[in-house]
This record gives sequence, structure tokens and C-alpha cells, in this order.
Amino acid sequence: MFWVIQKMKSEYGYEKFIDTIIRMGVEHQLVKVVPFSNVLLPVTFNSFADSVKDAKHIEIETDKDIYVNGTFTLLKIAQERKWAGVFINDNFDYNVWSKSFGLEHMLNSDVKVGMVKDMLSVCADDWDEVFVRPVLDTKSLTGTVMSIDKFKAWQYAIEDVVPTNYSPLHRETEILVAPVKKIYKEFRMFIVDGEYITGTQYKCGLDVRYSPIVDDGVIEYVKNMIQIWTPAKAFVLDIASTPYGYKVIEINNINTAGFYDANVGKLIEAIEVM
Repeated sequence: MFWVIQKMKSEYGYEKFIDTIIRMGVEHQLVKVVPFSNVLLPVTFNSFADSVKDAKHIEIETDKDIYVNGTFTLLKIAQERKWAGVFINDNFDYNVWSKSFGLEHMLNSDVKVGMVKDMLSVCADDWDEVFVRPVLDTKSLTGTVMSIDKFKAWQYAIEDVVPTNYSPLHRETEILVAPVKKIYKEFRMFIVDGEYITGTQYKCGLDVRYSPIVDDGVIEYVKNMIQIWTPAKAFVLDIASTPYGYKVIEINNINTAGFYDANVGKLIEAIEVM
């Protein structure tokens, strides 16, 4: 496998990932990508000083399958070039994975789904806060909790944005909103070839708290869930520990998911032999 990896600045766990790639001797190429472009650029490219047109574009020449890691822009470039190591498909849609796993396993089983421009009217009068995320895993909006007032302001700011090929977040973007749930801990779990590989805690209550220690119950729950259904050959499951047991927060594309404090060596090895 040949890895094309987007140079990142402040992603937690990224430097450990790169160090591990180098230590394991994995063939790779670091690149920069520019939003709304379809070119790969050297890591020395400075978007403030250099022109994309004049920059030397990187061409990937290898007879190996190519796996990509980075943002959704890099993922789209990989799709255009028909590289094998891209694991996004139509299953990464709340409407699909909530039905496939079963609503009883969803943290947010009581969601309202619709376009940005229509969603404020569906919030219940007694909701003080809402959880908001896109229906599709396009990274146009990170799943987040907002007060109703903040949600109103956000919707008003977005509802005038018209759909274009360059704006994944606009007035007609399909999103889901749901009342906020009580969560004890949140975990990110990496699945490759139908097997749980590694995981990480990334939140404890409302606090961001990274840890490589994953509760045994979470691992067992994930193993049971992937017996029910898997959306792709490799993917990520975010799991919540709640007063009602473990629940699925969302599924994520593995090419664009952050590592947090997962065992990246195990993950790299699993992808290499996939």
C-alpha cells in the first residue's frame, strides 16, 4: 500500500501518526491540498505567497494501491483519480446507517431531518439545546451541540448560502437535529476488514479527554455491532456511554477521521494487510 497523507497543522495524534509511518517504513508521500482545487502540492507550498497555478503539482507514480489520509478535499481528489484506498460510499448517510444498525442502537433515535433552511421550525418548544450534524459524512459541519439561540443565528447565517459545487454547507444541505442526551464518555473505534483494530476515548462528560484506554464493554459492544452491519471495508464508529447503555453516535469515513489517542501502529498494520 502506498499512502498519500495530507500535511496537517494541529490535529491531535497527527505527529504520532507520521512518526509511526516513518518508523514502520511505510511508503508514503506528504502533500498539501487547497480547498476547491483538484491538485496535490508539495508541503512547502505557501497559500499566502504562492500561486496554485504556478506551483509544481505532485503526481503520484506507483503500481501499488493508494490509501489516503486527510481532509474531504483530498478524499475527493482520490475518488476522481480512482485510487483503491478510499472508503466512502452511500452508506455514510444517517438515513442508511441508523436503519441498518437499528434505531434502538442510536444515541439520537429521535432526530429531525431536513434542509438547513427548514429545520428551525421542527425544534420542540422545550429544547434548550440541540445536537446538529450533516446527514452525510462530508465534513461540511462537525457534529456539535448548540443552544437554541445559537442554532437560530447559525441557521440565519447559512440559509442565504446557495448550493454550489464548492460549498458543501448551504441552505439546502440536509442536516439532522436532536435534543441533547446525557453522555458519560465518548469513544472512537477503528474497524478494518470486519474486525475491531484499535480505539480511543476522546471525551469524558463535556470535557475533551484523550486516552488510549477503552472500556472492555465498549469493545464488546462494537464487536456485536459489526456483526449486524458494516458500511465499508474500513470505517470508524463513534460510541457513547450513556445511562441507557452504549449507543452509536455516528459512523465516519476512516480516510478523514482523526486518530486522537488510538494505537496508530495497529491501525497502519491492519490497513497495510487489508
